[in-house]
Amino acid sequence: MPSLIRRSFGPKVRPSQGHHDNDDDATSNQLLVTTRQSKRFKDISGAIAGPRNSRSHHKNQVPVLAQAGRLGESAVSGAECHNDLVPNFRPARGLQNVIFRCGQTDDLIHRVEERQPTTTTGRQCASNILSEQVLLYDAGLVIDLRSPPERDSKSATAWMSMAPGGTYEVQNHQFQIRKPRQERTCLRLTPLPAERFYHYIDTHWLDAQEKARTALFKLTGDVGALHQMRINAMNRRGLVGMYQAILEVGKSELCEALRAIALHLEYAYREEEEGIKKMMATMMNHHHLATSSRKKKLIVVHCVQGKDRTGILIMLLQSILKIGDVDILLDYALSDPTDKEATSAAVLQAQSGTPKVAWGSLDHSAFLGAPKSVMKQTLQYLRDRYGSVSPGYLDNIGFNAVWRKRLQLAVAAVTGDEDDEIVLNQDL
Repeated sequence: MPSLIRRSFGPKVRPSQGHHDNDDDATSNQLLVTTRQSKRFKDISGAIAGPRNSRSHHKNQVPVLAQAGRLGESAVSGAECHNDLVPNFRPARGLQNVIFRCGQTDDLIHRVEERQPTTTTGRQCASNILSEQVLLYDAGLVIDLRSPPERDSKSATAWMSMAPGGTYEVQNHQFQIRKPRQERTCLRLTPLPAERFYHYIDTHWLDAQEKARTALFKLTGDVGALHQMRINAMNRRGLVGMYQAILEVGKSELCEALRAIALHLEYAYREEEEGIKKMMATMMNHHHLATSSRKKKLIVVHCVQGKDRTGILIMLLQSILKIGDVDILLDYALSDPTDKEATSAAVLQAQSGTPKVAWGSLDHSAFLGAPKSVMKQTLQYLRDRYGSVSPGYLDNIGFNAVWRKRLQLAVAAVTGDEDDEIVLNQDL
């Protein structure tokens, strides 16, 4: 990364603070890479329409996933570093200013199409400038974790096709390296698809009596009552439960995202090495090399607000790179700059387990903010259930020791911190 960005966000964070899991698998640096054809799955829309013929349908009913997708829309308010186009944009802590995180990016169409000027000042202006520079010019991979109903498809397609730094190729469900390689890719994944999320709620969040009622609702076709039952279960579980659902329901998508990041960085490193050879052969201008190689490296992960699904994926990345819990929690909490940990509705909800709204209505306040205690409980959940984040949970989802080593080496290589030679399979 250029020194400008490094100065703006401070030194790299080393994995020395707080607890982190140890991956004791002694994987050789000489990696034999194999490809896995990820099982393609039907992308269930998150906005399944409410029932038209339901016996208990009421006029304000909103589908479960459509509501879940809007959770946290007011979480980042009054922030010093407010961004008027790309909310919550920042480099992920400890990820070497190569991986960035943010909320929705659809509003970039205003900058591309209308050449809208930046109107904010000071630190706010710096956030705008950095997000636009990275997304419009420098990023080589964008991972969009939103469900289709959460995306303004027209705006998203438009800005990615008109980006001054080059057009993004959109890939759905599975990341593919193409030859010749498309320089910029947007990978769209849905780690909380509606059908699987509904099944998870019915299986894990309902007590015996509720399961019996659910079976009756399904038998009689009372979709409205079934919807209300699921909403009530969501309210009881709150933000902590939502994160557990993402980790359990979205295993294949989270694994695919991690693989995409590893593959992208590996090829960015290879292309940079090839660029250096060409430069030395043709006496290419150094500035041109720095610009083109940087553009291939940068990665942006985002969802709607950049704190929930994005927060889970970034936490997994940080764990792989042995970033300690202290830095993981600090990074997560930046998504709620008001830092209302003690009074957070999500925290109080987790403590009381009692919804503050009418039965069957979504308690939005239980999903706002980014309390450190929520991410702390999420880390503990993974350690209790899988033994550790890495290797425990990551082995379970298929991102095994070989892939983790590849990712570690790739991050080190593209940031100039590598101690070992990175070897890539020429067939990928």
